[in-house]
Amino acid sequence: MKNIFIVLLTFCCGLINAQKNSSKTLIESDSFQVINQYFNSQIKDKRSEIIVITEKLNPNVTLKIFEGQFPRLENEKDDYNELHGGATRPLFNDSAFKAMKNKFYDNKRYILPDITDKQWARTDLEFDKIRFISFVRFVANSNNANDVEINNLPNFLPVFGISEPIVYDKKYLVFQFHVTRTPFFGFSNFKVVVMKKIKKKWVVVQEIPSYELY
Repeated sequence: MKNIFIVLLTFCCGLINAQKNSSKTLIESDSFQVINQYFNSQIKDKRSEIIVITEKLNPNVTLKIFEGQFPRLENEKDDYNELHGGATRPLFNDSAFKAMKNKFYDNKRYILPDITDKQWARTDLEFDKIRFISFVRFVANSNNANDVEINNLPNFLPVFGISEPIVYDKKYLVFQFHVTRTPFFGFSNFKVVVMKKIKKKWVVVQEIPSYELY
């Protein structure tokens, strides 16, 4: 009987570990799938070169845009989103948001608050005509105007900024997606995208503009 118990315990532990590893792999692979699916849907001219900001955008900004301008109350007024942005209810759930914030809030200090020190690699994004340029270089050049490559960029090239997706409520992936055009002085059209897998396909559930646009 003791041997049978040990065998069953070993089997259960192995099954739990396998499920954990499967879940982790699913999240990682789905993150790239989600980013590339949405990214390619936003590229209007597939023949043209585009620019992607090298640094991955800060998840703290993702969290703030998702929440809205002010902390949410369970009995908030119906016009909260109209006034302050943020995800609409019932997508916004207080306990689910708190769990996401506790897990993904980044306490590290970066050279600029909009970005992290993680970078996108060419193999991450499924598009051939990408020129990667650092956000820091763009900011430095806006002050000094001595970066030859940036100064010679054609006008109206699309410039994209993207964050790593973070998991919300165990079934959504949430990420920042910014787009503008050269000459680049910062993002003016930025939002948080929420996607969910429905019938084995990732679909957009909500696009949340920054509360600064309200």
